[in-house]
Amino acid sequence: MNHIPDVQSEKPRIPIPISKVFLSDINLPGGEIILNGVKITLNPEIRAGVDLPPNQRGVHASRIYEAVKHSIDLVNKQLRGFEDLASIIAEELLKKNTYSKYSYVSLKATTYYSQRTPVTNFETIERIRILEKAEAIRGLGNEIKTRSYLGVAIIGMTACPCAKEVIRSIFNRLTGNKIDEDLPLGTHMQRTYGSVIVEKFNGLMLFDLVDVLSSSMSNRTFELLKREDEARVVIDAIDNPKFVEDVVREMVIKLVAKYPHMPDDIKIEARVKAMESIHSHNLAAAITIKAGEVKSILGENIGVEGENLRIRGKRA
Repeated sequence: MNHIPDVQSEKPRIPIPISKVFLSDINLPGGEIILNGVKITLNPEIRAGVDLPPNQRGVHASRIYEAVKHSIDLVNKQLRGFEDLASIIAEELLKKNTYSKYSYVSLKATTYYSQRTPVTNFETIERIRILEKAEAIRGLGNEIKTRSYLGVAIIGMTACPCAKEVIRSIFNRLTGNKIDEDLPLGTHMQRTYGSVIVEKFNGLMLFDLVDVLSSSMSNRTFELLKREDEARVVIDAIDNPKFVEDVVREMVIKLVAKYPHMPDDIKIEARVKAMESIHSHNLAAAITIKAGEVKSILGENIGVEGENLRIRGKRA
């Protein structure tokens, strides 16, 4: 057999290390999860890669793909669960790429769940994105340590509190302060995208993250709405107006309130993006924070959830 040149292992002309070289847009059947008693096969979109030392010209891309496929095979054989897929891939990447000290994996997969409309109680099928991320580092003794994260992304809605209060002020001026405080005055609304990804710890549940995100918005969205439902969704959103800044803060506060025993060094990444209805631009907010920092803000409210959660005397 003729010798096949290993061009990737040649010394590069410019010996600068590369932080990440990765394959993106990998799509393979990624295993099953059980939602509401039903098995659902997920087809994640995966990004996976490694670092490259200064004396290595290129990565062996086939090894990256092999690491991904091998890891998915393990999950599909139910040797590990889908929630472990990112960390399995990260470990396998370093095993196959011995010149690398760091590997990185991110994946997202779409799945569905059912909820009921607020008035007519119709069943409606809603979409969520499951997010996973993992990093692996090779130590001096060749041991591999991984950090893995689980998250979700959903769609909700927000109602602008500023426009609502300006409208109230104008109406009160025109009517001699006769506007009832509880009247659902109009404001502009946004379709709002939220995501949270959390470093894994014992007891972390996927649908707790969905509940945290949904309850932090002005209201949920529904694929199916009858007229009575539509009116209720709009009124409830107007009664619960929020900036994206309010939403992203509530997300991290409610998450730690739900898991008061979460280790202090757990990292939380929360993001919100509102698709503005009266502007051509959009608005976004993000928080990266450790659980211990959130606990110091919560104080005596640790373990308190939902409508009973109060921060410094104000409803969260």
